[in-house]
Amino acid sequence: AAAECIRRESRSELVWSGPVPQGAVLRRTDEALLELVRTSRDQLTIVTFAAYRVPEIRAALTEAVSRGVEVRFISESHDSSGGRLTHDAADSLGPELEGQVKCYEWPIERRPCNDRGHTGVLHAKCALADRDALLVASANLTEHALDLNMEMGVLIRGGPLPEQAAEHLDGLIREGVLRLVA
Repeated sequence: AAAECIRRESRSELVWSGPVPQGAVLRRTDEALLELVRTSRDQLTIVTFAAYRVPEIRAALTEAVSRGVEVRFISESHDSSGGRLTHDAADSLGPELEGQVKCYEWPIERRPCNDRGHTGVLHAKCALADRDALLVASANLTEHALDLNMEMGVLIRGGPLPEQAAEHLDGLIREGVLRLVA
């Protein structure tokens, strides 16, 4: 009962990438993401527009898979990005995770289109661990976003929001809005 009470209690903290003023207390975005990956027990979902040059995250994902964690990677593809990306974000996972991670994309034919012919973009960036921890941030999974750019996000543990995010993503997968590609 005590564990369930703690799980329902929501705790949140801000995360930051980029220059840090003296005396700052915000946690680094990459540290928060790595913690989620390293402490996940059952399921980990990562959503990003772009991903490349992320060896430490790739290594942590490899360890998670070896622990039996189901990893879902939802990302933008080169083809569906309309030329915004030079390669599929899922390619950043590397050969060691090929076939070990469920990769999803938002197919171009499932995207809304405006009157000028522009389609929507998978621009969300979040990580969800075990339906009880959610990181929502502006940072993509790129070297620049995690080390150079100014990016901000929030890490939420417990409470209803991680479960709501999980249900939302599960629904998009179930309804075919997000399609399994690997």
